[in-house]
Amino acid sequence: MNSCRGDHFHKHRAHAKTVSYKTMILNHGLIIGTLSLVWLILKTGRKPSRINYPCQQTALANISLFLLPPLGLIGHRVWSALRHRLTRAQLFRLCCYVALCATLAGSLYAGWQAYSAHKQQHQPRLQGPVGKLAPAALGLAAGTFLTIPHAMALPSHHRVVSVHDANATSWSFPCTGGGSCAQYYGDSDHVDQNIVDQMVALGVKTLTGQENLSDAWHQLIPDYQSGKAIAIKVNFNNSWGYDDDDACIDALPQIINSIAAGLTKIRVQQEDIWVYDATRQIPDRFRQLISSAYSGIAFFDNSGARAGVQSSTFSSTASSARVDFSGTNYGCVQKLTDVLVNAAYLINIPIMKKHSSAGITLSLKNHIGSIDLFSSNCEDIHHYIDLDDSQYSPTSNPIVSINKNPNISDKTVLIIGDGLFGGASSNLNPPERWTSFNNGSPNMLFFAVDPVAVDSVMFDYLNRESIVANGSEDILRVAALAGLGVHERWNGNTTRKYSAINYIEIEGADSNPPDVGPPTSDPPGSNPPGSNPPGSNPPGSNPLPNSGGDSGSSGGCLIQSLLYK
Repeated sequence: MNSCRGDHFHKHRAHAKTVSYKTMILNHGLIIGTLSLVWLILKTGRKPSRINYPCQQTALANISLFLLPPLGLIGHRVWSALRHRLTRAQLFRLCCYVALCATLAGSLYAGWQAYSAHKQQHQPRLQGPVGKLAPAALGLAAGTFLTIPHAMALPSHHRVVSVHDANATSWSFPCTGGGSCAQYYGDSDHVDQNIVDQMVALGVKTLTGQENLSDAWHQLIPDYQSGKAIAIKVNFNNSWGYDDDDACIDALPQIINSIAAGLTKIRVQQEDIWVYDATRQIPDRFRQLISSAYSGIAFFDNSGARAGVQSSTFSSTASSARVDFSGTNYGCVQKLTDVLVNAAYLINIPIMKKHSSAGITLSLKNHIGSIDLFSSNCEDIHHYIDLDDSQYSPTSNPIVSINKNPNISDKTVLIIGDGLFGGASSNLNPPERWTSFNNGSPNMLFFAVDPVAVDSVMFDYLNRESIVANGSEDILRVAALAGLGVHERWNGNTTRKYSAINYIEIEGADSNPPDVGPPTSDPPGSNPPGSNPPGSNPPGSNPLPNSGGDSGSSGGCLIQSLLYK
C-alpha cells in the first residue's frame, strides 16, 4: 500500500514538474513572441519592404514559433466559450461585426496608402538646376557650377553618358526570393562580356571626347606610374559570405573586367588595381570570374578571410582618413578604409537601385561601404539617412560629408553606374523586370565624374519606373549645394531634357562614339551627332533621353541587408 502511495506521489511530482516546464516554456514563448511582434512593428513601420531584412525575418520566425500557436489555442478556447454562451444568431452577428471592422480597417489603410502615393506623386517639381556657383577667382564662365576636381578637368564638367544595349544581359528572372538560386545572374551565360567591353569603351570615349580608347583612359587616369593604386568601389550590400549563392543583386564582374582591359591597355599594373567593399565579404563567384582573366588584381573586404583577399583596415593616422561630419546631426567620428587613403585614384561603381529607407542608393550612398561602418564607438549612421527616422534631416546628410572627404572627392576619376539589371523596386531583391524597359532589364551603363549629375540621371530612370519615396531627392540637393556637382531633373518622361547636365544617350554598344566636339560648339539643348534626337525611341526599348546642355562649361548643349547601403 505504501509502495503504491509512493509511486503515486512520485508520478504526481513528475506530472507537476512537466506541467511546470510546459507553463514556463509557454510563458517564455509568449514573451519572446510578443517582444518580437512589438520589435517588428516598430522597425518595419510604414515601410513594408523592410519585412525582407534578415532581422525582420528572424522576428517573423519567432512570432510563428512562439506566439501564433498559443494565440491559436487561446482563440480556440474563446470561440468554444462563445459557442456555449451565445445563440447562433448572436454568433452570426458577432462574426459580421468582426468582418465589418476588418473590412473598414483594410479600406482605411488602402485609402491612406493611395493618398500618400498621390501626395508623393504631386510634390512640387524642382525648378531649374541646383548647385554651388564657382567663384569668379577660378576664372570660369559665369554661371558655372562646381563639382569635384577631376570632373572640372573634363571638356564638359557635368557630362553624363548612358550606353544601352538590349543584348548585354539574358536573365530570365528564375529566382525572386532571397534564398539559394541555382543560377548566378553574373556569370557568362547571363552577361555578355564582349558587349559590356564595348559599352565601357564607348562610354569612356564619349565622356572624355576622345576618339582613341587609350587616350580616353590616359585622360581619366592622368600621370599614372607603377605603384599608384586605383581603388574600385563595388557594392556587395546583399553579400553575407564568400559562399553567397542567392540572386539578390550585387556587383557584376564583367564591369571590372572591362575596366581592367582599359587600364592595362595604358600599362597600369594589375597589382595596382584594388577592388574593395569595406563592409562586406566579396563572394568567390565574383572574384573567380575576374581572377581567371586578371590574376594580379587585388581584393579587399571586411574580413580578408579568404585566400587572395585582404582586409580593408582602418588604421591610418592621416588626418584625411577621418570624415568631418560637422554641419550634420551625426556626431560620431568615422574613418575611411586604408584602401582609399593609400590609393591615388578612385573609380566608383554603384548599382542603380531604389532603397527601402533612403529612397535611392546610387553613387553617393555607395561610399557607406568605404567607412568603418561596424565601429562599436558609433551610432548606426542609417538612422540619419532613413527618410522616416526622427534623426533624419532634409537639409544635411552624413553621406554628403563622406563624399566631401578629399580621399573620395579629389581622387574620383570615373563613376560607372551599373544599370544592367539594377533594382527597380528595392535594394534587396534579385534582378527584376522593369516595365519601363519592355518588361526586361535596363541593360544600361552610365558614365560620369560628377557624382551628383550621374545620380540625378539615374534618379530620373528610377522615378520613371515608379515614383520614388518623397524626400529621396534631398540628398542630391544637399550634395549639389555642397559643391559636389549639379542636380537637375529632366523636364519630363517624354522630352527628357536637361539644361545644366550634358546628358548623352547612346543606343547600341557597337555604335560609333558621337562627335561631341568642344562644349562651346553645341547650343543649349542640342543633340550631339550619334545620339537620339528629342523624342526618338531607341530600337528595342522605351524612349530614352537625349542630350542636354552644360552650364558647367562656357557653352551648352543613378533578403537581405540590415545595414543597407
